[in-house]
Amino acid sequence: MSQHNWGTRVSDNTTYQGLRALVMENELIRITVLLDKGTDIVEFLHKPTDTDLMWKSPINWKSNANFLQTTQSPITGFMDYYGGGWQECFPSGGPQTEYAGTEIGLHGEVCLIPWQCVIVKDTPEEIQVRCSVRTYRTPFLVEKTFTLKTGDSRLYIHEKITNEGKEDLPYMWGHHPAFGESIIDESCRVDVPAKTATTHSTIQDAKNSQFAASTTGTWPMLKNIHGETIDNSIVPPRSNKTHDLLFLSELTAGWFALTNQKKKYWGWLCVGP
Repeated sequence: MSQHNWGTRVSDNTTYQGLRALVMENELIRITVLLDKGTDIVEFLHKPTDTDLMWKSPINWKSNANFLQTTQSPITGFMDYYGGGWQECFPSGGPQTEYAGTEIGLHGEVCLIPWQCVIVKDTPEEIQVRCSVRTYRTPFLVEKTFTLKTGDSRLYIHEKITNEGKEDLPYMWGHHPAFGESIIDESCRVDVPAKTATTHSTIQDAKNSQFAASTTGTWPMLKNIHGETIDNSIVPPRSNKTHDLLFLSELTAGWFALTNQKKKYWGWLCVGP
């Protein structure tokens, strides 16, 4: 925990909804991370505008000690404890699957289990926190270092995975951020350097889906079930109640941007070396 109260600072001895939490902040942003649950980022607050970019589910986050699942399946393990925010998905990033006789639930292992945390740098100019976890059903070590710098509204994340087993293992590795009402409205634009957009092979929500299954087009344009061409880079109004799952491919770079053109807010996620 920081001994100073200006510039970049960090606390690893707080709790959120009964879960161990890590709080990192500087003059511009405050980040809250759940150490007891997957290093979920549950708060990404931009201080000058009092804007938290993260979505929060009505069911909120909860501790295993205070909640009993009424049913158990590879899907409910993730969904019953999903409070919104930003998850790490590993070693699987999709639906439940089985590999070498081992069942892996929805979105993998690391988003549901506790992580260890060590503060490796703590100065008013910069903080670095290293989090790590070993998976239960697969022999992986995942290490994640958060860095925050004074006067900088960006959170830097450096990650490394190590296969500690003796056999090569395939994996899926990704991130699962959900953005909230403070930034999402019909003035929002989604920018991704992708060439192709494809809908899921099965309709997830037939009542509210705009597109047929396995529809493919040139991003961001896709034809909906009525034959109309829809620009998917523009977020539809909430009243539309649309629910669609699109996969973007043939990316020329590893980034995406979400811009609220009315409020002049924006978020940017960049993935690279």
